[in-house]
Amino acid sequence: MRTRRAADELGTLIRIEGSEFKTQESIACLPGTNFCVKNLFYNVPARRNFLRSNAVEMRHILDEFQRVALAHPEVNLSLYQNDLETYNLPAAN
Repeated sequence: MRTRRAADELGTLIRIEGSEFKTQESIACLPGTNFCVKNLFYNVPARRNFLRSNAVEMRHILDEFQRVALAHPEVNLSLYQNDLETYNLPAAN
């Protein structure tokens, strides 16, 4: 997670890997908060047994993303899949 308040000069980078806190450091970044989630279920083998195909799981993620985007138009949201931008929704009224 990268986050910075508009009033601050520097933001904060927090990195968590495998449920373990790795680092917290000051960084230069844009105002706002940015989350990056990768390999969400890599260490949960029981969950893998219940996963559907990649397309079905991505559809569930897209459905939830769209619900959040519609409920919060004042928030800038973007979604990347395999390093490709799927959605980029700027903040609006």
